[in-house]
Amino acid sequence: MATIASTSVDISYHVDRSVMVWTWAALTESDTAAALDLGDYEAAAVEFSGTFGGATIVLQGAVLSTYVTLKDLGGTAISQTAATWQSVREQPRLVRPSASSGSSQSLTITLLVRRKTAAQRV
Repeated sequence: MATIASTSVDISYHVDRSVMVWTWAALTESDTAAALDLGDYEAAAVEFSGTFGGATIVLQGAVLSTYVTLKDLGGTAISQTAATWQSVREQPRLVRPSASSGSSQSLTITLLVRRKTAAQRV
């Protein structure tokens, strides 16, 4: 069992880290995804891809330590069994994907985040 850390890429127009993509790659049924501290960022969208092998993948969030499944803009839980993407409504401090069930899975979870405006920062 491995803890899968996320990697990041700056995709902002001015290369100023205002828009970032964070990716957890090759997440299997034996792995745990490391939480990402969003800090001055807010989640915009999440994309799920790869081999699902019957797995259900959810995007979870927490303020401190109690993780719950996040919801999309329509209020639907972000929980998938096939490749897709969803917008993210809720804005927790910590975010992580979590997979359950399935076998022989290899999932990639990609999270698009934007830096909060100065008025939104606490």
